[in-house]
Amino acid sequence: MKIGFLVQNSYCGHSYVSKTFADALINEDEIYMFATEGTKHTDNSFWENYNVYHSTSKKYGIDDSNYQEFFKWIADNKIEAIFLNEYLDWNLIHALKEKGIKIFGYIYYCKTEDVPYIRHYFDAMFIPSENLYEILVDLKNCHFIPWGIKTDDFKVEDGQYDFIHSAGWGGIHFRKCTPEIVRAFDRLGEGTMFLHTQIPYFDTATKDRIQKLRATGRLKVKLGTTDNPDFYNQGKVYLGVSKFEGLGLFVPEALACGLPVVTTNRLPMAQFIEDEHNGWLIDSEVREGVEGFALESYKIDEDHLLKTMQDIMKGKYDLKAMKKNARSYIIKNHDFETVFKPRVKEIIKEL
Repeated sequence: MKIGFLVQNSYCGHSYVSKTFADALINEDEIYMFATEGTKHTDNSFWENYNVYHSTSKKYGIDDSNYQEFFKWIADNKIEAIFLNEYLDWNLIHALKEKGIKIFGYIYYCKTEDVPYIRHYFDAMFIPSENLYEILVDLKNCHFIPWGIKTDDFKVEDGQYDFIHSAGWGGIHFRKCTPEIVRAFDRLGEGTMFLHTQIPYFDTATKDRIQKLRATGRLKVKLGTTDNPDFYNQGKVYLGVSKFEGLGLFVPEALACGLPVVTTNRLPMAQFIEDEHNGWLIDSEVREGVEGFALESYKIDEDHLLKTMQDIMKGKYDLKAMKKNARSYIIKNHDFETVFKPRVKEIIKEL
């Protein structure tokens, strides 16, 4: 089958997801990439080993500026199916269906209003998060698929810092709880932490704490992009509590690097964690959800987070054993070659 992927030019989490699906299919299907810019810093080399067409558009997606270009690309390459990664433009999808194009996609969150359209338009929808799948489980075109990690790309090493955390780009209301984590680490009064962030701004209190902790030498801050394995291997324990996640790829990726993970005791984050075996689950309570989204939002128990960090520093847990447990859990349940790839191929063959 000739399959087209709508992607961004350069490396980002979105491109990483699209590439994972493409790599699962490329040996048996003809894969074509329609790449739009999407990010400020374009690096066309990310897709250099693929059959890629670079659109004239200066943003991710299809609009009036490249609509005709997109459908000409489909016709020229005789594309039979289109893969859409978290892209629910229903007017475009309707136009694709009218031309007889099969549509499959990937989502880990959606809005309540999207559910009937997903039922009507998609031939297959891949869902890696248990909480969203519970919402869409009655849709026969929706398939739960454990996310796949290319375990050979994530090496196990001994990190320098006691804790590691990534703020990412901040997300919806700092969904990855960076202010709470920095505050808990400050209250901890000991240990070291590596903080990676793609943004230079925080609320005033968090910014002040970061500056103070940097001055003491306890906190190392890395600003900008970084390679995944290099980042994770800086630490011994990953602090990955979150108040709102579609999936939270940082949890399985950290586990693949042998880092026990501290995260929220709610789905989807908790679906990867066996408490005190390969990580720790932090108490939380449901709060008002993000408007329009068909998923709950949470408030973490900061005191429980602090107590867990204190117990880790006191040596209550065998981190060496938990490190092995983290890695072995991913190899058994989320390996790209043995778990993810066969399932993707099976579903696509049925289209």
